[in-house]
Amino acid sequence: MKKKSVKKPKPSVDRLVLLSTKTKRVRAILYIFIFASLALLIRELFKQMPSYGFGVYETHAIIVIYGTILATLVTYVAIAGLEMLQKEAQGINHKLNQTESELVRRLSELNEFKAIIDNSSTVIFLAGIEAGCPVEYISDNVRTFGYEPEEFILGDLRFESVAHPDDRERIISEASKHIEEGCDEFTQEFRIYTKSGDLRWVSARTRIRRDSGGMVTHQEGIVTDITEHKHTEHMLRENEQRFRMVFDNAGDAMFIQDLEANFIEVNKVACDRLGYSRNELLEMKLADIEPSQGREESQSRAQKLFKEGRIFFEAEHRRKDGSAVPVELSCRLIDYAGKPAILSIARNITDRKKTEEKLRRSRDFYLTLFEEFPSFIWRAGVDGRYDYFNNTTLSFIGRTVEDALDGGWIESIHPADRAKVAEAIRNALAKRQPFEMEYRLRRRDSQYRCILDWGRPFNDLDGNFAGFIGTCLDITERQMASQAMKEAKEAAESANKAKSQFLATMSHEIRTPMNGIIGMTELILDTELSKDQQEYLDAVMSSADSLLALLNDLLDFSKIEAGKVDLVESSFDLHYLVEDTTHSFAIRTQEKGLELVCRIADGVPSILKGDADRLRQVLVNLIGNAIKFTDKGEILVSVEPASVNKDRITLLFSVKDTGIGMTEDKHKLIFDAFAQVDGSSARRYGGAGLGLAISSQIVELMGGRIWVESKPGEGSNFRFTAIFGLEETGIAETIILKDIPVLIVDDNKTNCTVMEEILAGWGMKVQCSRNVSFALKEIARTRDAGEPFQLVIADASMPEIDGFELIQRMRDIPGTHEPVIIMLSSDNLHHDENRCRLQNIRHYLRKPVKKAQLADEIMLALGKTSKAESLPQKQPGDSSKDTEPLRILLAEDNLINQKVVVRMLEKHGHAVSVAEDGRQVLGILGQREFDIVLMDISMPEMDGFEATAAIRKKESKTGEHTPIIALTANAMKSDADACIAAGMDGYVAKPAKEAVILAELGRIIRMHRKANG
Repeated sequence: MKKKSVKKPKPSVDRLVLLSTKTKRVRAILYIFIFASLALLIRELFKQMPSYGFGVYETHAIIVIYGTILATLVTYVAIAGLEMLQKEAQGINHKLNQTESELVRRLSELNEFKAIIDNSSTVIFLAGIEAGCPVEYISDNVRTFGYEPEEFILGDLRFESVAHPDDRERIISEASKHIEEGCDEFTQEFRIYTKSGDLRWVSARTRIRRDSGGMVTHQEGIVTDITEHKHTEHMLRENEQRFRMVFDNAGDAMFIQDLEANFIEVNKVACDRLGYSRNELLEMKLADIEPSQGREESQSRAQKLFKEGRIFFEAEHRRKDGSAVPVELSCRLIDYAGKPAILSIARNITDRKKTEEKLRRSRDFYLTLFEEFPSFIWRAGVDGRYDYFNNTTLSFIGRTVEDALDGGWIESIHPADRAKVAEAIRNALAKRQPFEMEYRLRRRDSQYRCILDWGRPFNDLDGNFAGFIGTCLDITERQMASQAMKEAKEAAESANKAKSQFLATMSHEIRTPMNGIIGMTELILDTELSKDQQEYLDAVMSSADSLLALLNDLLDFSKIEAGKVDLVESSFDLHYLVEDTTHSFAIRTQEKGLELVCRIADGVPSILKGDADRLRQVLVNLIGNAIKFTDKGEILVSVEPASVNKDRITLLFSVKDTGIGMTEDKHKLIFDAFAQVDGSSARRYGGAGLGLAISSQIVELMGGRIWVESKPGEGSNFRFTAIFGLEETGIAETIILKDIPVLIVDDNKTNCTVMEEILAGWGMKVQCSRNVSFALKEIARTRDAGEPFQLVIADASMPEIDGFELIQRMRDIPGTHEPVIIMLSSDNLHHDENRCRLQNIRHYLRKPVKKAQLADEIMLALGKTSKAESLPQKQPGDSSKDTEPLRILLAEDNLINQKVVVRMLEKHGHAVSVAEDGRQVLGILGQREFDIVLMDISMPEMDGFEATAAIRKKESKTGEHTPIIALTANAMKSDADACIAAGMDGYVAKPAKEAVILAELGRIIRMHRKANG
């Protein structure tokens, strides 16, 4: 074996300097010894010279010679030493240059190594083992954590100070344990904070330095940032957990098997479904739960799986108890634990299989049903050719399937209908829309039957148009029944028309003589009559009014029954309508000694949109019934809001009385036509029992309902709702009555309540009293308190002490300042009014009090407004006395009606000419001018419609226009519409009372003059 040569190391700079220094010392000692010896020799020579007899000069010469020799020797030694020193210096300098080059090279290598370290993510450190482990060195790339190396080297920071508080104790204890166990190299993972406060994971690999005695002197190591690695590990764990969670909690059974079909993992559903434990399944193969799977089939699936990566198929899994469960399998290749594996997901399709079986049975059922269905069923393709008929169809036409599909069906259609059928099918195919048609089809007995054929397009499973499917129905009997029904309907319509014509005729025939009766009676009542004559004629007028009311009810009921009643919507003042309607019954209630009260709650708008006439009709009927069935007590008419929705409002109306009442079983019966509470009601109270039936229908048309709350002997409360449109109104007038003290004295509780509600709503301080004694005490009390009443509103008619006696007693109280007094009275014969004049009571109102009238009277009484402003305003239609004398042409063929109308008009200063038919009207108009024409509709020769048409035709050439008012006994709305459509300007139904005729005259004349400037 060849011996390796060992190269001696070059002497270091320190060694060279040391050797040089030792040589110089030896040489210096040697030279000093030589010079000292020479000096001693010369000294001894000088001492002996005198003994040898040398003189001074000889001695001096010898000294010079020796001195020169010594000097030469010293010089030589010095020069030799200098040369030697120069050579040594050159050698040392050369060695120093070599050493410097080596140092530069090594320093460069160190810098390169340092740059590599600084540019890496690894931090190198050297630390002591003293308390706190002071850092002696740390690489610059500690800046990646935001720190400067000086912060650690100067002791401002320690490793434990940047470590997470939860990890510090563990780091120290683990390091101590490793050192104690003699482990000089170990790795730790922990968290540190960067200077910016972020938390990072690091791995510290530490090595322990020991001295020759085995004592620990330092620790050195590297620190690596492993945050991303930790994040990746965390994500992997999360993904694994998610996979495990999905795997274990999946709704389907899941198996993971190796390529040898051994189970290596199963989920809980698989265990539960098959009845095995997890450990049992992990000891099994796929073949153990799929025994029916053949080898060839298994190999085929495996090849397909390795080729496509995923396969789907159906199979049966065998449970532990031997039962089978159908499953749908999805298998795919996966990587599991670094090895290829197969993931199988098995979905239990037991329910689907059952559903499929049900569908199969259902399909068979419906196929059977279609085949045996009583109606014909057919199907045609996209080209319109029939490709299916059910057995019923084939049996009906007496053909086989092949024959019917080969044109036999078309041949069975009546020849005259074939073109129509073909055209209908072509149109249906082009538009792909359903069709329906009727045609005749020959039955197997050669008889043609009427067929109704329905065809509907259908699509295939992909949603594409696939043709038509249809059914046919033999409607021969139905057509016969329809024809019979049509004939019956025509007969019914004819009968209904005859009934309507009969009603119109009867109305005309009854109203014509009634017009004479009522008109003549009114004329006679305007003359001077005895008491008996006045009484008899009043009875005649009352009977005529009752007959007219009955006739109107019959007509209304007939119109409602025929569905010919339409609501006419227009703006109207609800407050005025309700108060005026209530006030119109004042005389009747006064005659029976009843209190009639009207209450309109706050929040009820004044101006509304609706049919005011029909609303008035319902209120008149209910108030009239209340008066009819009430002998004592009171009647309260009230209105309040029920609900508001945008531009509509629902109001609740109530007419409450203290009459006879009724049992609960009659609450619905009374709203039926011709119904009465009992048979005696019609005999005692009168009436045909149509009013409530008509009211019920009208309320229903108004979008509401009507009902009654009643008990025998406790009165009745008829209530109904109706919907009206809301109108935009201006700012309501403000009544300046705030804080004015007022005393109301009325024995009727309802009157007091309503009056208090009205006055309190105006801001007045209201005090109520239902007897005179309490009222007088209140007057005295307020006088003594210095707050006397400024206004007293008293009822004239009270039991024991009436309102007039109250006023007299109040005036007799000494020192009492008399307040303003307003007297309320139900008297219609002006007796109370006369007593007011006698007692100097200047303000008087008749019950039931209207809210507007009450406000005007209070304002006038308290001096808040002038008398002119407080006078009642004339209501629309009240123009009977405003019309100046007119030239009137009356067209009327009935002599009595002529006399009645002529007398009515002449009494008011009008000049009246009479024509007996339409031809006379045309002749008279050709000779003279008239301001207006009253035209009867039913006249001989030429009726009112024909005469009006002739007049308007003539006027179309001249541009003139003569107002025409229809006078007719036909009282239906359709009759009024027909008159207006014929060119007439107004309409009055017979029998017409004087006030109605005069009001219509005034309205038409004003309208005509306004139109003509």
